[in-house]
Amino acid sequence: PPSPSPSPPRHSQNNHVYIPATHRMEELLLAIAVYATTDVQCSIVVTDSQAPVLLQLGTPQNHFVELGRMVQFVVYPDDLEDLRVTVTARSGDPDLLISGDPKRVPHCGIGAYSWQVVCGNYTWSSRQFSTDQIILSQDSPCSSVLASTLVDASCAPANSYDPSSHKPVYIGVYGYKAAKFSILVAAVGQQIHLLAGQPQLSTTSAGFLCSQRSPVTGACLKVLEPTQVSYFSFRVSASPQGRRLAVGDSLSSVADVIVSVVPVCNESLPVETFNSGNDSWRHCLPGCACNPLVLAVSSCPISKCDPGKRRPSWLPGQHQAVLAAISARSGSSLIISSADEGGAYCDPTEEDCLYFLSVATTTKPLWQESATFSVAARTPGDLALIPCDSQVYPDGIKAASLDLIAASGALSAPGQHFYELCGQPEEDLVVELEQCHGRTALLACPDDNSCSAVVPTLASWAYFSDDARTCSHSFSRGRDTCTPTASNANPSVRLPRRAGNYLVTASGAGLFTLRVMEMDRNGHSKAPKLVLTGLQTASGAQVTASQVTASSVVLTLRQSRVFLPGARSPSPADLLRYRAVLLPQLAANGTAKMNTPCGLEYLLANAEGAAVVPLVPPPDQTGEDFLTVSVSGLRADSALWVVVLAECDGACLLQLSKRLNSQVCSGSSQCQTQSLVYWPLLVMTPAAPDSPSSEDEGTQPGGGEGGGSSGVVLVVLAILAACIAVLVAAFLYWRRHDLPLPDLLAWIGTSPAQKVFEDSQHSAAEMVDLDHSTHSQRASINALPSSGGDGYSSGNHTTQATSLGGWLKNWMGNVSQQPQKLFGEITVKKKDSKGYSMTRVDEEIDFR
Repeated sequence: PPSPSPSPPRHSQNNHVYIPATHRMEELLLAIAVYATTDVQCSIVVTDSQAPVLLQLGTPQNHFVELGRMVQFVVYPDDLEDLRVTVTARSGDPDLLISGDPKRVPHCGIGAYSWQVVCGNYTWSSRQFSTDQIILSQDSPCSSVLASTLVDASCAPANSYDPSSHKPVYIGVYGYKAAKFSILVAAVGQQIHLLAGQPQLSTTSAGFLCSQRSPVTGACLKVLEPTQVSYFSFRVSASPQGRRLAVGDSLSSVADVIVSVVPVCNESLPVETFNSGNDSWRHCLPGCACNPLVLAVSSCPISKCDPGKRRPSWLPGQHQAVLAAISARSGSSLIISSADEGGAYCDPTEEDCLYFLSVATTTKPLWQESATFSVAARTPGDLALIPCDSQVYPDGIKAASLDLIAASGALSAPGQHFYELCGQPEEDLVVELEQCHGRTALLACPDDNSCSAVVPTLASWAYFSDDARTCSHSFSRGRDTCTPTASNANPSVRLPRRAGNYLVTASGAGLFTLRVMEMDRNGHSKAPKLVLTGLQTASGAQVTASQVTASSVVLTLRQSRVFLPGARSPSPADLLRYRAVLLPQLAANGTAKMNTPCGLEYLLANAEGAAVVPLVPPPDQTGEDFLTVSVSGLRADSALWVVVLAECDGACLLQLSKRLNSQVCSGSSQCQTQSLVYWPLLVMTPAAPDSPSSEDEGTQPGGGEGGGSSGVVLVVLAILAACIAVLVAAFLYWRRHDLPLPDLLAWIGTSPAQKVFEDSQHSAAEMVDLDHSTHSQRASINALPSSGGDGYSSGNHTTQATSLGGWLKNWMGNVSQQPQKLFGEITVKKKDSKGYSMTRVDEEIDFR
């Protein structure tokens, strides 16, 4: 026979060999060998262009189709139920065609023009990009259950789809583009088996909430009320290393399970309220934010699974783990870990484990309405597929999911999670990692065998990014090109447009959110972003404090604006909200991040004493550059971090898009929430309520004006004394240690607030020099945020503090515009022989 063409790739999750016709021998004998570098489980499928592939109900299969070719399948319905056929693309673009007549097998071919595809012998078809789904209704087979389904005019209800006759149903998948895909055929309501890491598009069907089931038969012994629900199963194979890689509280299990659910919701449809007697219903599509879904999980070793566990629900006693409030805006992930005592984790050390999942609605609708969603389950070692299309989010965000990597050894060696991205030949992709706690790096490779392993590793990668640098590797030149990662930016890699897929590794330890975003044809982001008013950037998001009392503080910050793609300038959003997150000073000593929304949510949930306070801008400051607002509820005689978070959620972006007549976030699905985290501010509250200031005493009856004037003079003298003391101390230190004068001036100009924050973050994470020995010793000591440096907000502009004297000069020049704050004392602490850390003591000096 002829040699396989094209040559199959050596490194990919699903290898395929295509042998074209015609064969010279009457009978072709194939000898197949599988070589594995690690222990794997695999299935081998051999297809013939003259014979269809047999499908099993409820079990998906992976396949490949060449450009312009057909792959034929056949399934035999055995239930008197509706049938759901789903094709999910892992790359390329497959199309779906179905025929209920054994004499009419679907086929497609090129028409009179090279761009024209002509198909025939089909009854139902779906030709959407990437993922296609068709539901065959036994009651009305010639009707389109889904809007994407096309029904041929030759459809006859009497003989098109009749499951009672057990006639075969023929399915054809045409390669509009060469594609890897998974295909699933299941009766509506049937429990579906999930393939590891592969999202499965599904739809709920009518069912019942059951509060008690028979452990012998699984029959429902007590029914509460009807609902919409779907059931799934996921199998974890036994492994002698299944429980843990090593002994320790922070170590990872190779058998942890991550379940992700992302609903599909048409947010543009109105929400209606119906009244009937004493009852009222708020009609909202399931999966939307106003009608979220709920995930319930149960598990068991395969030999101990009784039928009562196979259909869990969110009712008490009917699950081992539950995840509520799942909406289309972000989706949700449930991490089932061996570290959670009494949870849904099943230990596969001795035998296989089965996980049973249910996704259901929670509200009581006036009529039952189904929910459409995608669900995926995997273990840390599985390759997670990120689908090709972006139907969920109109802002180009293809995926946004929570993930957790735990350290994998007694020495906290980094762990890895793996992903496969469906590449786009028309658009670039950006993969971004928002860290909640810990530290994780991103690595990526195209699936063209350029990297030495199946997935990118620290020894072989094409693209790399962490919190210190972002790099690309040239295999032809054998060298790296790196740039520093901005201090306020998340690690991200930009993947050029290509027809093939990309493989991505997250290497490290910690909790993070992984986002995959599409760029437009001009290389610009499709997603909106928050910027600072007057700056059109998120850099320099400083917050200043004044009027600090035992229970309150006044914050001043530059307001945020929303920059919609295609807009000429940022715009204020009516629904944009501010929140102040209050954290004890010791919260910064852990590995949690205070400069990401994900990290703040983690600290609010885990840090003792953490709180959040909504910030309501006064009406008279609407449209102003700066916002001044008071925060109350502080604890007396304490040190705490104050972190301001600005957010514009899907409703905020939708309202802004309509006001600006923009199409960015005005589609059927809402855009994801966009956030901006301001620099953390350390506030020291006094032990007791403040006594009246000298200025107040001077304005009391009989006090005259002299008290106020003498107070100002004393304050000015205090400033001059503090400046002279600092300069003299610096001069003496310079003379004693023979420190170069430029180094001394740069060191004096370092921002105390940012230095304290960065030192606490880096030391807690036990990170080495972020410059990787590429910067000088002085640059390592004076690590300043690269996006804005040491900018202090003064009036209506930002000054750059290059030295203490220059900062005082700029500060005094703008002191008359509004009350300002000066750091009255700077304490120098020797840390080691190579570097020095700076801390500050806040002393409010108020000028009127």
